[in-house]
Amino acid sequence: MPGRKLIIAVALCAALGACQDSTLDLASAPQRRISVGPTVPVAVESLQGMPESVAPRFSAALASEAQARDIAIVDAAGAPRYKLRGYFNAYTAEGGNRLAWVFDVFDSRLQRARRAEGSEPLRGSATDPWSLVDDTAIRRAAARSLDEVGGYLADQASVPAPAATPRQVVASASAR
Repeated sequence: MPGRKLIIAVALCAALGACQDSTLDLASAPQRRISVGPTVPVAVESLQGMPESVAPRFSAALASEAQARDIAIVDAAGAPRYKLRGYFNAYTAEGGNRLAWVFDVFDSRLQRARRAEGSEPLRGSATDPWSLVDDTAIRRAAARSLDEVGGYLADQASVPAPAATPRQVVASASAR
């Protein structure tokens, strides 16, 4: 009888394991819960390289992932402490198609402070790799990029924001 219970337990574990999304990469999960907070507002300045069919879905995934990490996304006119520029490419490589991403984080002086980059495998094959970019790849790219960016921003939350340069003061005054 004890052997039968063991067999049933193993079968249940195997059945439950078969229900899991095998594309989930636990190694890419952050080691700590990232929480940036409102003291480090960020503007997304640009997302380049995506076709129009992908851009709105990626923007929505990025907003959702930013909210999960307590990253305050503000309008560029709202005096962000950092600006993000994202670059994307879907391409065919040895071993399959991939979605590559790069996010540059610029400080208030427009100096690059951090670069986050990575790539996600795309399921299937096609002559146009962008046609393979599904919601799973988009969500993973948004999550992994903001894990890296958010980790940097969280570290900056305790660092005082730099004083505005004279050029920024003049630009702010002329905007009124």
